[in-house]
Amino acid sequence: RRALALSAAGTDRRQLAEARFRMGFALVWADRVEEAVAQLETAVADARRIGDAMAETRATSYRAIALRRCNRVDAALEAGTEALEAARQIDDTYYQGHAHAVMGWASWKRGEHAGAQRLLSKAFDLWGRVDRDGQTAANVEFAWLAAWPLCAIALEHGTPSASAVHLSWLAAQWERPMGDELSRAVEAAQAAPSNETISTALALAIEERLL
Repeated sequence: RRALALSAAGTDRRQLAEARFRMGFALVWADRVEEAVAQLETAVADARRIGDAMAETRATSYRAIALRRCNRVDAALEAGTEALEAARQIDDTYYQGHAHAVMGWASWKRGEHAGAQRLLSKAFDLWGRVDRDGQTAANVEFAWLAAWPLCAIALEHGTPSASAVHLSWLAAQWERPMGDELSRAVEAAQAAPSNETISTALALAIEERLL
């Protein structure tokens, strides 16, 4: 906040835009997501005002994620669509993946399972996959954006074993840390996939605003 205040007091608009983005980004992961949305909305406007396409792409992407974590389905879908367009303008597949994951989550929330699965699978294609110690992992630290809704869709289709496969994306060491209770629930679901174990993990993911 001090850096943001100092930037606001100066005349460097690019520095101010960067400070606002960093504040919004930090708020997303501090679980102060409503504040994050407001901060990132301003960061998007700043980036557009100064004509910084990369800054606009980052800000629109994390605004979409913040809206998703607020469970604002329609707003997240709209923001994800904007984020995808911004990322395409600079040919950035990393942020295109983020946008597809948010749009896929919103489609799932709207009951559009087939469209959701296409968008969520496309997110993994855009992020890319790597082999780590014999395990296939997403080449990104945000695999949870797509993994959790894919897990939920598989359970709704009556296939808890498929749900557990999607949970394997969360094993990468660079993934966003889960709370201890959720980590134990994920381990239990993978060890013995069932409607009960998967449902428990999904419920905790919702509590942590990951789904």
